[in-house]
Amino acid sequence: MDKLTNMMYYGLMIEQCPTVEWNPDVKLVFADVDDTIAPTNGPADPEMIEGLNDLLDNDVKLFFITGSSIVRVTSGVANKLDPELRRNVLIGPCSGVETWGFDDAGELHPEAYYNTYDSALTSEQKGAFRDVVERVISEFGLIKHGTTPKPEFWEKFGKDDPRRIMFADRTTQITIGAVNGKGLSDDQAGLFDQEIPRNNQGDIELRIALVERARKLLLEGGLPISARIAGGYSVDMTVEGVSKATAVDYVLNNPAIIDLSPEDVSMPGHMEVWGDRFSVHGGTDQHMSEALPTTVRSIDFRDEHPDDFPEGYDIVLWDGEERLHHGTLEYLKSRG
Repeated sequence: MDKLTNMMYYGLMIEQCPTVEWNPDVKLVFADVDDTIAPTNGPADPEMIEGLNDLLDNDVKLFFITGSSIVRVTSGVANKLDPELRRNVLIGPCSGVETWGFDDAGELHPEAYYNTYDSALTSEQKGAFRDVVERVISEFGLIKHGTTPKPEFWEKFGKDDPRRIMFADRTTQITIGAVNGKGLSDDQAGLFDQEIPRNNQGDIELRIALVERARKLLLEGGLPISARIAGGYSVDMTVEGVSKATAVDYVLNNPAIIDLSPEDVSMPGHMEVWGDRFSVHGGTDQHMSEALPTTVRSIDFRDEHPDDFPEGYDIVLWDGEERLHHGTLEYLKSRG
């Protein structure tokens, strides 16, 4: 499907969707961060912070569940919120490997409520995990850079060299951001000694080869770590069996940590999911939906194909004028 046809298709699809109206009964929102609350690797806009403060002030709880680190979410989002409202916020960084909360003064608790990384791996395994990651990077000749918003990355390093990556060791999760690794030309794929496969859309994609190699090495090392495609351009490596569903399950079983009752988290109308990657082909937000009753509404703020959603869940496409974090803000403003 060419770009124009693709745009026309999605335009028609969105136009046919029912209007997504604000849920006045919501008490708990599970929200992705990158491209849902804020631009990827960037801070939330002041208008978004204002909208979230207003929501929290109306006693709605927010649980940010993201592939990003606790430092990124606190500095870019949570610390910008009113301190007296942060007690209504939870953060599940690194795709749910751990969960954090705030005290009544708005300070982050000194310890996470749980940390599956420390409980699942020995110190020797943690070192072996990093050895595997460095071996993958060396074998593919990748060039590591820090994490920045994509426009800044491209301004510094360009869009042509797929070997240039964003790299983040978040302790409980290691992320390789293959920013230039999708839709490679034959010449770009030829920069690697390895064969770079095509994805479901027929594009040559570096992430597939990285995940395949990482999984093989992790298995050989007997390490309880999974490697998976995440977001628009990332490869996440973290504790095996852990996903965004892990964080959702925790708060459903321990609602008192955010001042909710068991009844609050048993009623589908009291909960909602916000995200931008619900596709089963590389998305991770659908794991939040899968941990909840099937009638809990999930809102996708990206133009994704509904056929790619997991079956049986109430996942709807936002039908406003804006998309991604701008669409989330538009939805917030629809509260009136």
